[in-house]
Amino acid sequence: MLAASLAGTLLLAVLDLAGAGRELRRAFEPAALAPRMAREAAALGPLAGVDAGRQAQCETLMLGLLLRMADPELRMWADYDGMAGASRDGRLALRYRRADGSGCQYPARAGARLEAAMGAAAPGRPAGRLPDARPPGRWEDLTRPWTLAVAIHPPQEPGATLTLGMDARSPLSMLGRLTRGELLDLLCYLLIISAMSALTVAVLLVGRIRRTGRAAETWAAGDLALRINDHGGDELSRLSQRFDRMADALGEVIEVKQALAAAQERNRLARDLHDTAKQRAFALGLQLSVLRHLTGGQGEAQEMVQTALQLTSRLQQDLADIIQRFGATTIVEAGLAGTLRDSLELMLSGSGIDWSLRLTPQDEARLCARPDVAGQLLLLTTEAAANVLRHSGASLLEVDFACAGDRACWSVRDNGRGFDPDRGGGTGMGLANMQLRARALPAGELEIRSGPGKGVLVCVTFRMEPGANPDASQEEIPEGKQDEQMGCRT
Repeated sequence: MLAASLAGTLLLAVLDLAGAGRELRRAFEPAALAPRMAREAAALGPLAGVDAGRQAQCETLMLGLLLRMADPELRMWADYDGMAGASRDGRLALRYRRADGSGCQYPARAGARLEAAMGAAAPGRPAGRLPDARPPGRWEDLTRPWTLAVAIHPPQEPGATLTLGMDARSPLSMLGRLTRGELLDLLCYLLIISAMSALTVAVLLVGRIRRTGRAAETWAAGDLALRINDHGGDELSRLSQRFDRMADALGEVIEVKQALAAAQERNRLARDLHDTAKQRAFALGLQLSVLRHLTGGQGEAQEMVQTALQLTSRLQQDLADIIQRFGATTIVEAGLAGTLRDSLELMLSGSGIDWSLRLTPQDEARLCARPDVAGQLLLLTTEAAANVLRHSGASLLEVDFACAGDRACWSVRDNGRGFDPDRGGGTGMGLANMQLRARALPAGELEIRSGPGKGVLVCVTFRMEPGANPDASQEEIPEGKQDEQMGCRT
């Protein structure tokens, strides 16, 4: 990372030099430079009185005029070229020539290339290797030097000639002329800037990379709930967002595979029970029937055999119920309403009990959004229906769902003979199972209401999770009216 930052900083420095070179060329284009030279010459006045024989006086006058003509571009060119004494090196010169050929020049001697260009220049005809307009970023901006000489007639002396010339180095050639000390200073500067850049980038990236690594380790451990949640706009952020989407897809695939595996296991258990335990119970019933016939009229033995036959019949019914539940359609396959209809149809078929289910598609979608809740309601309903089938003598079974505020009620009602709760008529394994399933729901509570001849109402109230029903009204409902709106009244 440090090497990349160093290379980047060096490249930026070179490109900055190229940009400075382009700015210098634009500033010294002949079309802009000639009018400025004429303006400064007019402001200085006639140069006819300059004594060409006194070189010091001439050079001082030319130096002052040069600075006026070149300012502020001279400083920009000096920074670009890297040497403030460019005129002393013969790469920046100003020459004054009268019509008779006399005059003076500063510096007294320029470089050969610049002398040739200044000798060839004439008013209205620049000379030298002229700078041209180029698109930014061209390689020539770094490697191509250029020479320019522009001549004018001073306004007060039409016969005289004033020539300004410069010989500009390329940025890369300037780097080759640096001293060892200047190279060390440049290297230290680049190292410091690169180290600071690398440290800044590392601080910004390391935390995000570590967060991504922790998420990957968590996913490898089997927990796909964690997300990276990097919402930046760079490549690392986009990669993290792809990882989050991958985790979502993997979670959905795993859920489907688990549901299919559970369904396959239930079907296997149902087949095994049907082929083994149920068949043996049937064989046991046949053996007991034969035994009852062999015992004849012996009273005590007959009673024991009859009791054993009744227990065997109950065992066969229990096994049939279990096999039916194992082989029933699952919520994942048919939804809560479809699974309930299949279960009730199979359980109550031929019993003479009419049944109804009131569950809107919207409510079903809300419940199926929580498969654990829907599964508990399904098992609780089949348990209640089995109790109605065995004990109530009812002719009608009603299953209903209602919701008010954040409380929901799932009720199972029958019109059977009922029982007296004060006399313990509602105890048993079935009731215990329903209480356990009710407590497994969010803030779940089970209430059973009944009376002799009044049927039984099984009502499970629980909390609907926030966000499960985004369209539901948030209006507060008085506590005393919630049961009435949810249908949990006898």
